[in-house]
Amino acid sequence: VVLVLGLGSCVVLANRAVNEVKNNLPSGLPSTLDELDKDHTVVVRITGSGKATVLWSTSTTDSGNEEVSLPFERTSTAKGLVAANVSTLGGEGASGSVGCEIEVDGTVVESDTADSATDSVSCFYVGTGKP
Repeated sequence: VVLVLGLGSCVVLANRAVNEVKNNLPSGLPSTLDELDKDHTVVVRITGSGKATVLWSTSTTDSGNEEVSLPFERTSTAKGLVAANVSTLGGEGASGSVGCEIEVDGTVVESDTADSATDSVSCFYVGTGKP
């Protein structure tokens, strides 16, 4: 009887643990295999004015690290799971606020802002285009 009760308790606890993990998965992960075959338009951008050092990369080979005039924007196409990041450090002549965004298929899925253009901002996203 003790063995049966102990085994039953283990099953209940394991079921609760599985449901807890399942209910707390990130929403941007694919829910079907069809989503892994879809092409996505990915836009990484930095808003603001002046010059700044921008680092960016997407699921494709599009990546870089350079000093640019703001605003900055790069568009690429990714298949299936999107992995993108963009960040900046304020540079010469930077003024006002600065922000970053990652957009997938026309929807902003990640963003960050800073009040000072000399602050850094960073955006990172992995998913299939769901915020």
